[in-house]
Amino acid sequence: MFRTLALFASIFFVAGTANVGLAQSQTNADAALAHAAKIKGRLSRMNPRTKVAVKVKGKGTLRGYVREIGDEKLSLADSKHQNVIEIPYDQINKVGPAPSDSPLKALAMFGAIMGGILLTVVLSLRGS
Repeated sequence: MFRTLALFASIFFVAGTANVGLAQSQTNADAALAHAAKIKGRLSRMNPRTKVAVKVKGKGTLRGYVREIGDEKLSLADSKHQNVIEIPYDQINKVGPAPSDSPLKALAMFGAIMGGILLTVVLSLRGS
């Protein structure tokens, strides 16, 4: 009697443990699909001509233009070297528009010109 009870208990324990592992793998797969859908949605809302910045796990940030949005990976065209890089969605942390430094340069240039004009005016009026 005890053997039968121990046998049934061990069968239920093994079956329960196997189901937990199966449920966790399904949860991980669902999370990966949700992550890929989130990235695809963010990319589809952007203008196709927008330069994007992709934060890749363990590799830093890559910048370029989206060539193709696939089911399992993203194709990113590097603007400097004309290389196409394929990045799986599970390796992507974050996607967004690449920061542009041209407005900052324009603002710095405007400040330098205005400062130069102001300095010239102050020095020319000082001698009067």
